[in-house]
Amino acid sequence: MFGRHSGPGWIPTGILIYIPLYLIVYFTILRRKNTSQKITGSILLLYVLLVFDVTQFPFPWGKEAQLHVLEAHRFRYNLKPLNNLYWNLWVDFQPRYLLENFLNVAIFVPIGFLMGRYLKDQNKPFIKTMGFVIAFTLTIELLQLAGMYYGFNVRIFDVDDLIMNTLGGLIGYGLWILVVRSRKLTKEK
Repeated sequence: MFGRHSGPGWIPTGILIYIPLYLIVYFTILRRKNTSQKITGSILLLYVLLVFDVTQFPFPWGKEAQLHVLEAHRFRYNLKPLNNLYWNLWVDFQPRYLLENFLNVAIFVPIGFLMGRYLKDQNKPFIKTMGFVIAFTLTIELLQLAGMYYGFNVRIFDVDDLIMNTLGGLIGYGLWILVVRSRKLTKEK
């Protein structure tokens, strides 16, 4: 999570993909929205692309980089819920891994908050927000799993990440609800 591979054979970022993707989303979805939703939707999309970039890149493109991935980063995964968190707390305390769990929560807080704001006028915004959060974190983890299997990613599939990311989205949505309620209380006074 903290170390980034670089050098010949590594694509450091997906920004060249994100610019046309943003334009497509803007002109097909966001253009018809009001100004507030355009701004919130744009920030949300840019943040989602940033999270995707952090979790999927750098991407090994050259043969040397792919061989490095296959040799140095064995195909690994964790399917036991909260196993890594328990291990790092009670068996072999590693502050680095606790920080990773905290960051897995923190990185999804803005997504929960922004989705709540973006969907505020729709039916069932909580269900839609959490559905998006779960689908997005599952997509990230499955891409990491497939990437590791085929030698295109140096990360692991970890069910703990699914749990922590979902918790982060839930906290973010909860913060949005607190903002909405505090605004209502302020207006009533």
